Amino acid sequence: MVQQKDKLFLPDYERWDRANGDNFDSVGYVSVTFSSSKIPTDLVFAFLEIFWPDFTERDGLVFRTDAFVEATYQRFKVGWKAEFWMNNILLDGLVPGLDYEYRLHLGKQCVDMWRTKLQRDFPDKKFDVKVLDDYEEDEVGITFHQIL
Repeated sequence: MVQQKDKLFLPDYERWDRANGDNFDSVGYVSVTFSSSKIPTDLVFAFLEIFWPDFTERDGLVFRTDAFVEATYQRFKVGWKAEFWMNNILLDGLVPGLDYEYRLHLGKQCVDMWRTKLQRDFPDKKFDVKVLDDYEEDEVGITFHQIL
């Protein structure tokens, strides 16, 4: 993994950090990046929905609210398989061009966030929250399902 002192090596951020010294942190980096580019500010909330999602419960099953589609649910509708497939996010297309190691790191961080949010929102349920990675196929995804 491309790391520097237990952190991912982020070349653009590192250049920015060297240029600005101790005057700024990652919040400043994000602020300047949004201010100096044409990135829509709505992207912040879209990322928030991915990293710290709202959940919907249906027939005792739990789904990411923004991923729940009735027709897809009707196709699966069988326990953990419905949760597993409907909650799956393939990280490969989320940030095109992001190397495998970075996607794997992102996936592990998302799993920690999802696990925390699921435990908070559904304290009486147990979930398997995991990274799905295949180095040979260069694929990284994340998903969850209940342990029934």
